[in-house]
Amino acid sequence: MPEFLRIAVSVSTPLALLGLLVAVGYLAYRRRLKNDETKLQNLPPGKRAIQADEYLTRYGIDGKNLRPSEKVALIRDELNKRHRRSNVYVISAMVAFVVCFAVAAISYLAPIYFANRENPIDSNAYQDAIGTISQPSDGGVVNATFNASGTAHNAGKGVYLWLAVEIQGRIWPKEGRVLVDSNGQWNSSVFEDGHPDQFGLSLWAANPDANVQLRAWLEHGQQTGNYPELHPLPGMKRLTRAQGLRVAANR
Repeated sequence: MPEFLRIAVSVSTPLALLGLLVAVGYLAYRRRLKNDETKLQNLPPGKRAIQADEYLTRYGIDGKNLRPSEKVALIRDELNKRHRRSNVYVISAMVAFVVCFAVAAISYLAPIYFANRENPIDSNAYQDAIGTISQPSDGGVVNATFNASGTAHNAGKGVYLWLAVEIQGRIWPKEGRVLVDSNGQWNSSVFEDGHPDQFGLSLWAANPDANVQLRAWLEHGQQTGNYPELHPLPGMKRLTRAQGLRVAANR
Protein backbone atom coordinates (compact mmCIF):
# COMPACT_ATOMS: atom_id res chain seq x y z
CA MET A 1 0.00 0.00 0.00
CA PRO A 2 2.73 2.59 0.82
CA GLU A 3 4.49 1.75 -2.46
CA PHE A 4 1.24 2.23 -4.38
CA LEU A 5 0.71 5.62 -2.72
CA ARG A 6 4.28 6.65 -3.52
CA ILE A 7 3.76 5.79 -7.18
CA ALA A 8 0.43 7.64 -7.18
CA VAL A 9 2.09 10.80 -5.90
CA SER A 10 5.00 10.58 -8.35
CA VAL A 11 2.66 10.12 -11.32
CA SER A 12 -0.29 12.35 -10.46
CA THR A 13 1.76 15.38 -9.43
CA PRO A 14 3.41 15.97 -12.84
CA LEU A 15 0.11 15.14 -14.58
CA ALA A 16 -1.65 17.76 -12.47
CA LEU A 17 1.00 20.32 -13.42
CA LEU A 18 0.68 19.35 -17.10
CA GLY A 19 -3.10 19.71 -16.91
CA LEU A 20 -2.75 23.16 -15.39
CA LEU A 21 -0.27 24.27 -18.07
CA VAL A 22 -2.54 22.97 -20.84
CA ALA A 23 -5.52 24.79 -19.35
CA VAL A 24 -3.56 28.05 -19.12
CA GLY A 25 -2.36 27.62 -22.70
CA TYR A 26 -5.85 27.07 -24.06
CA LEU A 27 -7.21 29.99 -22.04
CA ALA A 28 -4.65 32.21 -23.74
CA TYR A 29 -5.54 30.69 -27.12
CA ARG A 30 -9.26 31.26 -26.52
CA ARG A 31 -8.61 34.89 -25.65
CA ARG A 32 -6.57 35.31 -28.82
CA LEU A 33 -9.45 33.93 -30.90
CA LYS A 34 -11.84 36.35 -29.26
CA ASN A 35 -9.49 39.25 -29.97
CA ASP A 36 -9.15 38.17 -33.60
CA GLU A 37 -12.92 38.11 -33.97
CA THR A 38 -13.27 41.55 -32.40
CA LYS A 39 -10.51 43.05 -34.55
CA LEU A 40 -12.04 41.61 -37.70
CA GLN A 41 -15.43 43.04 -36.80
CA ASN A 42 -14.02 46.52 -36.17
CA LEU A 43 -11.96 46.77 -39.37
CA PRO A 44 -13.16 49.04 -42.21
CA PRO A 45 -14.77 47.09 -45.08
CA GLY A 46 -11.72 47.37 -47.35
CA LYS A 47 -9.23 46.21 -44.74
CA ARG A 48 -11.70 43.62 -43.51
CA ALA A 49 -11.63 41.89 -46.91
CA ILE A 50 -7.82 41.82 -46.94
CA GLN A 51 -7.71 40.50 -43.39
CA ALA A 52 -10.37 37.92 -44.26
CA ASP A 53 -8.17 36.56 -47.05
CA GLU A 54 -5.25 36.28 -44.62
CA TYR A 55 -7.39 34.36 -42.13
CA LEU A 56 -8.70 32.04 -44.84
CA THR A 57 -5.14 31.28 -45.92
CA ARG A 58 -4.08 30.70 -42.29
CA TYR A 59 -6.95 28.29 -41.67
CA GLY A 60 -6.51 26.51 -45.03
CA ILE A 61 -9.99 27.44 -46.32
CA ASP A 62 -10.65 28.00 -50.02
CA GLY A 63 -12.65 31.21 -50.36
CA LYS A 64 -11.73 32.38 -53.85
CA ASN A 65 -15.28 32.32 -55.19
CA LEU A 66 -16.88 33.89 -52.09
CA ARG A 67 -18.00 37.48 -51.65
CA PRO A 68 -16.26 39.53 -48.93
CA SER A 69 -19.28 39.28 -46.64
CA GLU A 70 -19.36 35.51 -47.10
CA LYS A 71 -15.66 35.30 -46.33
CA VAL A 72 -16.13 37.24 -43.09
CA ALA A 73 -19.09 35.05 -42.12
CA LEU A 74 -17.03 31.93 -42.88
CA ILE A 75 -14.15 33.19 -40.75
CA ARG A 76 -16.53 34.04 -37.87
CA ASP A 77 -17.93 30.55 -38.07
CA GLU A 78 -14.41 29.07 -38.02
CA LEU A 79 -13.43 31.26 -35.06
CA ASN A 80 -16.55 30.22 -33.19
CA LYS A 81 -15.79 26.55 -33.83
CA ARG A 82 -12.25 26.97 -32.57
CA HIS A 83 -13.52 28.96 -29.59
CA ARG A 84 -15.95 26.18 -28.64
CA ARG A 85 -13.27 23.56 -29.15
CA SER A 86 -10.85 25.47 -26.93
CA ASN A 87 -13.56 25.65 -24.23
CA VAL A 88 -13.83 21.87 -24.30
CA TYR A 89 -10.04 21.53 -24.04
CA VAL A 90 -9.87 24.03 -21.16
CA ILE A 91 -12.59 22.19 -19.23
CA SER A 92 -10.94 18.83 -19.89
CA ALA A 93 -7.54 20.10 -18.81
CA MET A 94 -8.97 21.65 -15.63
CA VAL A 95 -10.81 18.44 -14.79
CA ALA A 96 -7.57 16.50 -15.31
CA PHE A 97 -5.74 18.98 -13.09
CA VAL A 98 -8.32 18.75 -10.30
CA VAL A 99 -8.43 14.94 -10.43
CA CYS A 100 -4.64 14.54 -10.47
CA PHE A 101 -4.19 17.14 -7.74
CA ALA A 102 -6.83 15.39 -5.62
CA VAL A 103 -5.09 12.03 -6.13
CA ALA A 104 -1.75 13.54 -5.13
CA ALA A 105 -3.25 15.22 -2.05
CA ILE A 106 -5.04 12.04 -0.95
CA SER A 107 -1.92 9.95 -1.56
CA TYR A 108 0.12 12.36 0.55
CA LEU A 109 -2.37 12.68 3.42
CA ALA A 110 -3.57 9.07 3.57
CA PRO A 111 -0.41 7.64 5.19
CA ILE A 112 -0.49 10.37 7.84
CA TYR A 113 -4.17 9.73 8.52
CA PHE A 114 -3.79 5.96 8.80
CA ALA A 115 -0.59 6.25 10.82
CA ASN A 116 -2.41 8.43 13.36
CA ARG A 117 -5.30 5.97 13.46
CA GLU A 118 -3.04 2.97 13.89
CA ASN A 119 -0.79 4.72 16.42
CA PRO A 120 -2.93 7.25 18.27
CA ILE A 121 -1.15 9.58 20.65
CA ASP A 122 -1.40 8.38 24.24
CA SER A 123 -1.73 11.43 26.49
CA ASN A 124 -0.48 9.33 29.42
CA ALA A 125 2.63 7.97 27.68
CA TYR A 126 4.77 10.52 29.57
CA GLN A 127 4.13 8.54 32.75
CA ASP A 128 6.33 5.70 31.43
CA ALA A 129 9.29 7.94 30.57
CA ILE A 130 12.48 7.63 32.63
CA GLY A 131 15.58 9.77 32.54
CA THR A 132 18.81 10.84 34.21
CA ILE A 133 21.03 13.92 34.38
CA SER A 134 24.70 12.96 34.31
CA GLN A 135 26.00 16.50 33.88
CA PRO A 136 26.00 18.72 35.91
CA SER A 137 26.15 16.70 39.08
CA ASP A 138 24.62 17.64 42.42
CA GLY A 139 26.33 20.61 44.08
CA GLY A 140 28.18 21.60 40.93
CA VAL A 141 29.31 25.11 40.03
CA VAL A 142 28.38 26.09 36.47
CA ASN A 143 28.82 29.04 34.16
CA ALA A 144 25.85 31.14 33.10
CA THR A 145 25.78 29.01 29.97
CA PHE A 146 26.55 25.39 30.63
CA ASN A 147 26.12 22.01 29.04
CA ALA A 148 23.66 19.47 30.42
CA SER A 149 23.46 15.85 29.36
CA GLY A 150 21.96 12.56 30.41
CA THR A 151 19.80 9.70 29.27
CA ALA A 152 16.08 9.20 28.58
CA HIS A 153 13.99 6.20 27.63
CA ASN A 154 10.33 5.57 26.77
CA ALA A 155 10.14 9.09 25.41
CA GLY A 156 8.48 8.31 22.09
CA LYS A 157 5.42 9.69 20.35
CA GLY A 158 3.39 12.08 22.48
CA VAL A 159 6.19 12.59 25.03
CA TYR A 160 8.09 15.90 25.20
CA LEU A 161 11.21 16.37 27.31
CA TRP A 162 11.95 19.69 28.98
CA LEU A 163 14.75 21.04 31.13
CA ALA A 164 13.82 23.53 33.83
CA VAL A 165 15.52 25.47 36.57
CA GLU A 166 13.76 24.52 39.79
CA ILE A 167 13.68 26.43 43.08
CA GLN A 168 11.44 25.33 45.94
CA GLY A 169 8.86 23.66 43.72
CA ARG A 170 8.73 26.48 41.18
CA ILE A 171 10.11 25.98 37.69
CA TRP A 172 11.44 28.07 34.82
CA PRO A 173 11.44 25.93 31.64
CA LYS A 174 14.41 26.34 29.35
CA GLU A 175 14.23 27.05 25.65
CA GLY A 176 15.01 24.27 23.23
CA ARG A 177 13.40 20.86 23.12
CA VAL A 178 15.46 18.04 24.61
CA LEU A 179 16.06 15.48 21.87
CA VAL A 180 17.13 11.90 22.50
CA ASP A 181 19.39 10.04 20.07
CA SER A 182 19.16 6.39 19.08
CA ASN A 183 21.29 5.40 22.08
CA GLY A 184 18.99 7.12 24.56
CA GLN A 185 21.41 10.02 25.11
CA TRP A 186 20.49 13.70 25.21
CA ASN A 187 22.62 16.83 25.31
CA SER A 188 21.46 20.42 25.67
CA SER A 189 22.89 23.88 26.32
CA VAL A 190 21.36 25.76 29.27
CA PHE A 191 21.53 29.48 30.04
CA GLU A 192 20.83 30.54 33.62
CA ASP A 193 21.84 33.96 34.85
CA GLY A 194 18.95 34.86 37.09
CA HIS A 195 19.70 32.85 40.23
CA PRO A 196 23.28 33.09 41.56
CA ASP A 197 22.21 31.18 44.69
CA GLN A 198 21.56 27.47 44.72
CA PHE A 199 19.08 26.05 42.26
CA GLY A 200 18.14 22.73 40.77
CA LEU A 201 18.05 21.57 37.18
CA SER A 202 15.25 19.11 36.51
CA LEU A 203 14.35 16.96 33.53
CA TRP A 204 10.61 16.71 32.84
CA ALA A 205 8.40 14.61 30.59
CA ALA A 206 5.24 16.33 29.33
CA ASN A 207 2.22 15.20 27.36
CA PRO A 208 1.01 17.18 24.30
CA ASP A 209 -1.33 19.46 26.29
CA ALA A 210 1.33 20.38 28.83
CA ASN A 211 3.85 20.87 26.03
CA VAL A 212 1.57 23.43 24.35
CA GLN A 213 1.24 25.36 27.61
CA LEU A 214 4.99 25.32 28.20
CA ARG A 215 5.61 26.61 24.68
CA ALA A 216 3.04 29.37 25.23
CA TRP A 217 4.74 30.37 28.51
CA LEU A 218 8.12 30.48 26.82
CA GLU A 219 6.90 32.47 23.81
CA HIS A 220 5.16 35.00 26.10
CA GLY A 221 8.41 35.44 27.99
CA GLN A 222 10.35 35.96 24.76
CA GLN A 223 7.90 38.67 23.69
CA THR A 224 7.72 40.49 27.03
CA GLY A 225 11.12 39.75 28.56
CA ASN A 226 9.33 38.55 31.70
CA TYR A 227 9.46 34.92 32.78
CA PRO A 228 7.21 34.49 35.82
CA GLU A 229 7.57 31.47 38.05
CA LEU A 230 5.60 28.43 37.01
CA HIS A 231 4.37 25.48 38.97
CA PRO A 232 4.43 22.02 37.39
CA LEU A 233 1.41 21.57 35.13
CA PRO A 234 -0.99 18.65 34.88
CA GLY A 235 0.52 16.30 32.31
CA MET A 236 4.11 16.84 33.57
CA LYS A 237 6.34 14.38 35.39
CA ARG A 238 9.76 15.09 36.83
CA LEU A 239 12.18 12.37 35.70
CA THR A 240 15.22 13.47 37.66
CA ARG A 241 16.89 16.50 39.19
CA ALA A 242 20.41 17.80 39.83
CA GLN A 243 20.31 19.79 43.08
CA GLY A 244 22.44 22.42 44.80
CA LEU A 245 23.81 24.00 41.63
CA ARG A 246 25.40 27.45 41.72
CA VAL A 247 26.41 29.89 38.98
CA ALA A 248 30.09 30.80 39.15
CA ALA A 249 30.69 34.28 40.59
CA ASN A 250 33.05 35.35 37.75
CA ARG A 251 30.57 34.61 34.98
